[in-house]
Amino acid sequence: MSQKQPDYARTTITVPRPLKRRMEAVEHRVNWSAVACQAFRARLEEFRQEVKPKTLDDVVERLRRQQSQQQDTTKPGGSAGRVWAMSVADLDQLQRLEAFREQYSEEEWPQLFTTEDGWRELGLAIAPSKSDRKVPKRPKAIWNRCLLPENQSDAETSHPDFFRNFADEALQVWGEVKDKL
Repeated sequence: MSQKQPDYARTTITVPRPLKRRMEAVEHRVNWSAVACQAFRARLEEFRQEVKPKTLDDVVERLRRQQSQQQDTTKPGGSAGRVWAMSVADLDQLQRLEAFREQYSEEEWPQLFTTEDGWRELGLAIAPSKSDRKVPKRPKAIWNRCLLPENQSDAETSHPDFFRNFADEALQVWGEVKDKL
């Protein structure tokens, strides 16, 4: 018996040029249509859940997500850090981020990000591959290719608190989930 092939429809999407350049820079072959389908399915599921909360716990969770997103918009980098921790980062990266944070006191942590060296060290600490972590001259490329959401503007990343907020929000997500693993 032959399996029935799924029925496909062709569609066109438009992406910002910086995102397209980042997509083209990926070193391995990626089925971008499959990636887009996965994102579409996830967003459709979010719509479905928003429309039909099943329990009061679902309502609370939806409102917490909304509250968190509203808070993140007031902190440059916060939303990007939360998205990265929830959608992109793997277990090893989150553990390395936590270890990186533990190297600094409460007073040292904000000061770390006042120079380019701070976000460079952070980027190298949480880079997705060992080869990225061994090349100290490429942290900006690591941030652009692997860590930042595609819609991140240069103006936002140039905000002095962007990378600290990125790390703080990612650590907050990690703190919320690590004991549940």
